[in-house]
Amino acid sequence: MQNIPPHLQAIRSIHKTNVDSGGAQAAATVTHINIHTDPTTLEEYILWEDIQSVFDNALHIQHQTRLQDAMAAINTRLAIQAMVPSSQGDKDMGSALCDFFVHDQGTQCINVANSRPYSSIHIKIGDLFRFGDEGTQDFSSAMKWYLKAADQGDPAGQHNVAQMYDYGHGVPLDYSLAMHWYLKAASMGYSPAQSSIGNFYAAGRGVAKDYFEALKWYLKAAGSGEESAEAEFRIARMYDLGQGVSKDESVAMMWFHRAIKHGDENAWALCAKAFTFLNGIGVPKDFTKAFEFMLKAAQKGHTPSYEQVGVMYFRGQGTPQDFDQARFWLLKGVRQGYRDAQYYLGTIYNRGYGVPQDDQTAFEWFLKSAEQGNVFAQSDVGNMYLYGQGVPKTTQRPSSGSSNQPNKVAETRKPI
Repeated sequence: MQNIPPHLQAIRSIHKTNVDSGGAQAAATVTHINIHTDPTTLEEYILWEDIQSVFDNALHIQHQTRLQDAMAAINTRLAIQAMVPSSQGDKDMGSALCDFFVHDQGTQCINVANSRPYSSIHIKIGDLFRFGDEGTQDFSSAMKWYLKAADQGDPAGQHNVAQMYDYGHGVPLDYSLAMHWYLKAASMGYSPAQSSIGNFYAAGRGVAKDYFEALKWYLKAAGSGEESAEAEFRIARMYDLGQGVSKDESVAMMWFHRAIKHGDENAWALCAKAFTFLNGIGVPKDFTKAFEFMLKAAQKGHTPSYEQVGVMYFRGQGTPQDFDQARFWLLKGVRQGYRDAQYYLGTIYNRGYGVPQDDQTAFEWFLKSAEQGNVFAQSDVGNMYLYGQGVPKTTQRPSSGSSNQPNKVAETRKPI
């Protein structure tokens, strides 16, 4: 086995500070990094930690006289490699590139531009835009990256595109397009998409409400491995509530336990545990334990749990009432477009719970929720127009609701 010494690659990293102060050609430090050669395959590679040290916060890199997007430049050297050697052991190319992100205002310059499809990378970058903090969240950019994955036939990418249309993130709310993309992903056996179609029929969102059809889709998704936990949870809820089936606590408990068997690493399993204690299914009611498991799910980034945790703080259910924490979790929920989180946030401002009372802000949140079909929010929007709360008064009576106290139902209604 021959010993091949590394050779050097000179790269100039162009950072946003340089661009702001003097344009893309502004002076920047030239960094030399080692390019190693595998003694067996003779293929070249760069150590991942070297890449990170060079491209940290970079918008572009300058190689000789060419200016390139940072990600495109990395791929020029790495695209043909299956593995990226690292001081912590070999890392799969896709995983390594998924970990790479440009942490500044120039994130739109990221460009995975090579001949090989890396749909998992596109989805990861999309997630970073979609689930970022309020200051870094960019739904339009997230949609762009999800579409790259979807166009490569990746069912997870197709499912994410559907969700963007489902919640109106970065695109106009469009249930028919959401269903189109859900069906494409579901046709490939992708269980989260099958569960999402079930959710459409269960809620009558863009389609006629049909619990039988919802159950059919949930059953398709159930039993498909790690990703079937949501479907099992949804089936349990149908038997718990008697939706399209005879109310049957024993059957509900069976399906909850199937979801729970996925283990505490699975957020839907934690959610199932929470609901067994919340509603006393197979166990005594215990709001404290229900809150504990729901909070664990939310802390794992399980976005449907955000609004439930927010509501439990709002009510003091299983935890001391805390409107600041309620608002914190509800805001996380509304950033993902959850209509019930929007509704409860409207309630907080309408009643002045933990914040100055603000009818205008309350109206804005009620309206967002109403536009997504929340009937309680629709009633409150009508009442606020009728009584001139937060909006100019109109003489047209709302279609439902008659109280000039817009939303008492928020005190008792459950979002899930």
